Amino acid sequence: MLNILQEFFHGNIEPNGEFERNSEYGKAVKRLAEAERKLIAELNEKEKALYDEYAAAQMAFSDLENADIFANGYIIAVSMMIQVMTGIDNLIL
Repeated sequence: MLNILQEFFHGNIEPNGEFERNSEYGKAVKRLAEAERKLIAELNEKEKALYDEYAAAQMAFSDLENADIFANGYIIAVSMMIQVMTGIDNLIL
């Protein structure tokens, strides 16, 4: 068990993994990239700078949000394992 946690900590296990280009996720990524390319092509330099600022702020927020979601999911999964392994019926998060 410790080995998998160490591998995860060192970045050798990535929860996001890779995705197929023709999957729903891959298609959504492609649509997003194409829409962004079209939008940026329509902007002047000042608007591009503002968009870059917005995109950076959005990415920073998403990173924090995704880390929180991941941590909460991990806590729920561990709690489920504890309940299954111990038989405790009234386990509260």
